[in-house]
Amino acid sequence: MFTIIKISPAVEKYISIPKSDLRYWLNKTFVVIKVIFYFHYYFHFYRYITIPLMNIENTYGEDKWAAFGGFSPLITVFKSYHPLNDEIEKIINEQTFPIRFAKNKHIASPLKRNRYIFLILEGAVHGYLKMGNKKITTWIAAENELAGTIRNLWENEISDEYIETIDPVFAIAIPHEMSKLLYNKFLIANYVGRKMTEIYFLGATERAYISRLPTALKRYQRFLVSYPHLINRVPLKYIASFIGMRLETLSRIRKKALTEKE
Repeated sequence: MFTIIKISPAVEKYISIPKSDLRYWLNKTFVVIKVIFYFHYYFHFYRYITIPLMNIENTYGEDKWAAFGGFSPLITVFKSYHPLNDEIEKIINEQTFPIRFAKNKHIASPLKRNRYIFLILEGAVHGYLKMGNKKITTWIAAENELAGTIRNLWENEISDEYIETIDPVFAIAIPHEMSKLLYNKFLIANYVGRKMTEIYFLGATERAYISRLPTALKRYQRFLVSYPHLINRVPLKYIASFIGMRLETLSRIRKKALTEKE
């Protein structure tokens, strides 16, 4: 007994085109691109729905702002750019919360979906990418700076970035959903966001500039100019990775610089 397979007119037309005809190769290319697109889409969708959320929650309860004068420190940061109305402050107080992380703790990674940006009050963190077993530091943040996975900022997408604490960290968790809510409802929030984004882009430009300098010495010298507060603040291994050199090279450059000063 034979089964008759019915071929659609579109497929029949496609397979009837001779290989010498340009239309054959155009159709074939289109099919390949379509298959790649669907594979890419469903692969990342599967990754997203199967990766668990980062387990971060308010452990301080209703008294979470008792040690801060009764309001979130994020309000002080926002007010440094523009006065806020009562509704904005209410949303910030309700949805942000303080949190502590131990040393060498991942506060964001590709293994768990991150839903927060963190305002660092105490401690330091570094963002890095993994190349095999090697960690490549892409940025370092310390007190009064924001830390978050930039590649999926405010989007429900997976990022290849890791954020790891360099020492114990005390921070304010800022939910992505709250940021989007403020942007959608208040022009003031968009202004504050723009001013903070300007600072971020200036920092990103400086990091790109340092990475393009041709010698290890020039990169170290520029780091001293741009990040003087970090040189004695974080272990040298993070700085060496950040400015693209081996720890031994950085130690040699620093030793030579100290000798020349004497």
